[in-house]
Amino acid sequence: MQGHGPEPELEAIRKLRVEKRYVWRVASAMRWAFADFDDLSVEADKLTLTPEDFARVVDLLKFRPIQFCIFLKALVGAGSVYLFRAGMSPTALVDVFRCAGVSHQSEVSSITPVRRKSKKRFSDDR
Repeated sequence: MQGHGPEPELEAIRKLRVEKRYVWRVASAMRWAFADFDDLSVEADKLTLTPEDFARVVDLLKFRPIQFCIFLKALVGAGSVYLFRAGMSPTALVDVFRCAGVSHQSEVSSITPVRRKSKKRFSDDR
């Protein structure tokens, strides 16, 4: 992107199938990571890991929650997280809102899933 704007790169990305895009890679990885999620298995592993191995696992995960929050915020906007609330407990829902930068659930009701015009890094006329 040196010497010109991002338009040629954005056009190339626009032409990609969704399965070839970054957001698909992240969402798909999460789908597979949690496909057979079972908190009992997590608990069993936690009880049987050595302190060293537990530290290694925690180290692998230390930045993932904030990265996922940033991912959600960039993809659907701070408040459009309401898209994900189906089936969530009230406590989990509050945590997701907090993660995405929404301080109170009432802020969500006035937000619609449209592209934000402010704070954009790339021009996109769609």
